[in-house]
Amino acid sequence: MRQQRSVAYLVAEVFLLVQYVSAQRDGDRERTAYRELAKNVARKPFGGTQPGTWDYYERLEQFLESGAYDRIPGGGLDPELDASTFNGARWRLARETFWRNPDVAPAVSSAEYQRALDFYRRTAVGEAFRWSWFDATLEQDVYVQTIRSANRSYQRAVNVLGAVAMNHLASLIDGYVSVRIRRYGGVQVAGFTLDGLQVTYQPALGAPAGSMQTGLRFTR
Repeated sequence: MRQQRSVAYLVAEVFLLVQYVSAQRDGDRERTAYRELAKNVARKPFGGTQPGTWDYYERLEQFLESGAYDRIPGGGLDPELDASTFNGARWRLARETFWRNPDVAPAVSSAEYQRALDFYRRTAVGEAFRWSWFDATLEQDVYVQTIRSANRSYQRAVNVLGAVAMNHLASLIDGYVSVRIRRYGGVQVAGFTLDGLQVTYQPALGAPAGSMQTGLRFTR
């Protein structure tokens, strides 16, 4: 419709898309960095190289060690007992959930023992994903900060996408109002005539998406 403010929408769109690509790229780079740090430090003594889930990498942030999955190889499963480790905490939770007394073991063949063992199997970390930050707490601190930086980058990308959607919505409303004004002489609201739409976009230094303001102009 040859409205000059269409340039503002286009500039805002390009700016926001550039910001989105930058934030997504930063997040991907930081995610690779903390996964490599986990593999080369915490997981290296155990030979773990297979990528884990997001929950798995959160556990590395919260616990110094995973603990063993099976304390005594061979025979039945013997869960980790050290509750300061991730697996030990899982076994403690299993006992508190399914045993009458978490400190007194029922018979291994009993239903309550087997339910606790099934819970441990589902939630504990296997040997392929075992880790330890022992004697590497400095590296663990770097790991935690890198995860938080990645989270901020991905959140910034989400925020920018929201701003893109708002830019589309504002341009849609603007187009509708402009058509109504041109073809029908405006839109009547409570005795007032909608005369136009004003849109301003202000990039903010250091902010994820800046700010957008939209205003309706009425005449009596």
